[in-house]
This record gives sequence, structure tokens and C-alpha cells, in this order.
Amino acid sequence: MHTDHIDLMSWGAGEIQNISRLRFDYAHRFLRPRETYLLVRVIDTGDRTRRLPHYTSLLKNLEQLNPDLAGK
Repeated sequence: MHTDHIDLMSWGAGEIQNISRLRFDYAHRFLRPRETYLLVRVIDTGDRTRRLPHYTSLLKNLEQLNPDLAGK
């Protein structure tokens, strides 16, 4: 069984914001002003041997718009 979540990735640096752990906080405390973010799907397979989740962009043509970010 696996569960999917939604998160934000910074457009420039490719940093995941982990908004699920901050759901009871105000966005201005962890999102930078005038920063662009990408909406991503976080896929957690539930496999304990695989420690890192898999991220998939919800923006079509990310490879063409920002190839560096698509590689992260």
C-alpha cells in the first residue's frame, strides 16, 4: 500500500518545503516572499528499506521549462 501527498518545491534551488509537517502553521513563516514554487506529488511506497520518497512534478513540460530542476 502506498500513499500520495502534495508538497511544494522551490523553483530555483529544488528544495522540498515539507508542508505536511507545517500544516498548522502560517505559510509566511516557511515560504519566502517572491519565490516561485512547483507543486509536486510525494509518493511514499511504504517500503521501509527505501528511505527517501519519490517526487513527481504536477507541471507538464517541466523538462522544457526548467531542465535542471527536472533532474533533481
